[in-house]
Amino acid sequence: MAQKLETDIVINLAGNLAAKAKRYGNSMSDFARKNEKAMTLVRTTTAAAGRGIDRLGNRYVGLAAAATTGFALNKFRNLDRQLSRLAISADITREKAKGIWDDIQKSSSEFRVDPQESLAAVQEIMAKIGDLDYALKNKRNIPLVIQATGANGEAVGGVLTEFKKLNIDSQEQAMKAIDTLNVQGKSGAFPLAGMAQFGPEIFAAYAATGRQGFDAVREIGASLQVIRDGVGSDAEAVTSYTSFLNDIRRPQTVNTLKNVGINVFDPE
Repeated sequence: MAQKLETDIVINLAGNLAAKAKRYGNSMSDFARKNEKAMTLVRTTTAAAGRGIDRLGNRYVGLAAAATTGFALNKFRNLDRQLSRLAISADITREKAKGIWDDIQKSSSEFRVDPQESLAAVQEIMAKIGDLDYALKNKRNIPLVIQATGANGEAVGGVLTEFKKLNIDSQEQAMKAIDTLNVQGKSGAFPLAGMAQFGPEIFAAYAATGRQGFDAVREIGASLQVIRDGVGSDAEAVTSYTSFLNDIRRPQTVNTLKNVGINVFDPE
């Protein structure tokens, strides 16, 4: 009986295991089939998405390339127009204008400044005083001031133009004037950047006093430092300064001061 029981257990157990194994096998096969379908769907979807991304990427790459090309073409056209205007205003050939452009690029790269800003400064000088020689003398000063102040080329060209009106006509004198204004700005309250921004207005007002040369630049800078300490902004300092200069130039004011022994414009 013990043997029969053992045999039944073995047979039944084996049979159960076989049945279960078959059932498990069928389940695994079904899982494998479903899994293969699912993975095939994933692979297909991924490939389609990849193709879509590639197309989308290619589209944006194409758009970026087109935009970059368009920007480059516009910049080239602007440069071409600038050089044409320079050639006309300076009465020089296009070839000479291109040679000047090459020199401007070299001096601008030294201070990591956009050469077109330096060219804009040269054009401003030409527009105001028509002195190409003076502009080219300052081809190194121009990017230096742009880099130091963050001002645009037109503003820097305006300051250098006013220097010329004050009889500062060499590169060395201009550099000395710029250094002085920079030192004054760092020591006081009115920075060199403010001078670049408001320079033409400031120098034009002071030129009417008849003062010239490096001393005039130093006086302008010193006066603005004092005034800037008492007002809220660079613009207010410039307004106060120009108003003051206008006041002391009035004949009535001049005569009143002379009557008390003060000659405002006496160099001594």
